[in-house]
Amino acid sequence: MSLTTGAQNIFRDGRANRLAALRMRRFRRRNREAERNAKRNAKRLARRMETGEAEINSYADIVRFMIGRRLTLGLSQLALDDLCGFSSGFISHLEHPETKNGRVAGSATMHRWFTALGVRFKPIVEMPDGVREEPLPDELSHRKKGSSWQMAALFKNRQWTVTAYGMECRSPYRYDIEASRLLEMGYGGLYDWPIHMAEKEWVDIEAVIEAFTKALELHQGNYIAVADPDTLAKSIDFARKVRERMDRRALANGLP
Repeated sequence: MSLTTGAQNIFRDGRANRLAALRMRRFRRRNREAERNAKRNAKRLARRMETGEAEINSYADIVRFMIGRRLTLGLSQLALDDLCGFSSGFISHLEHPETKNGRVAGSATMHRWFTALGVRFKPIVEMPDGVREEPLPDELSHRKKGSSWQMAALFKNRQWTVTAYGMECRSPYRYDIEASRLLEMGYGGLYDWPIHMAEKEWVDIEAVIEAFTKALELHQGNYIAVADPDTLAKSIDFARKVRERMDRRALANGLP
């Protein structure tokens, strides 16, 4: 029995689709296995470093240890971003410093990273060639035990304070943003912090916008470059839209 040309084409297309689906399933299975092995190795390395069986001699060792520590605690990268007070995706950059968008943690960032994961040790390492450590103001070289940063307020509103460190939320939760990170870009080429903070229900969106704008003005030329007015306006507008969308959703769900 012979098939028509159309039937032959349908048969060939169906066979090609089945082969493509089979290859995709194999590819995904290999990726899952590789991911499980990587997580298992990272956790094992973290345990060996904690017990002293393996030494930490370089920045790369620190990164591998911190990845293993995060996985051991069952935290996603985004969850750790929130614990550290980082913008979404920043931990991913810290965990892959060798990539194009990778970042090397400076003193202040490293302190937050370690604290969030419950790590207490003093690393003495050489930074990778060509990499400069993030600037850390002299006032932040130490922190008084059991107290907040003891720094003069350059600007203050009902929720936020701008200091030499950057921006600090006073209530209802403690939340700090380093000056050197104020101009981090996020989705759509917009400044990330107003949008990131708009997603948090406890944040007074107008207070954070006011403090963010003032912080950019006060820290210009010190830790950051000049902010682009058009990008700033678009970022603020998008942040307000995010908050309005959240408020409408809460109202629809009968939340206060």
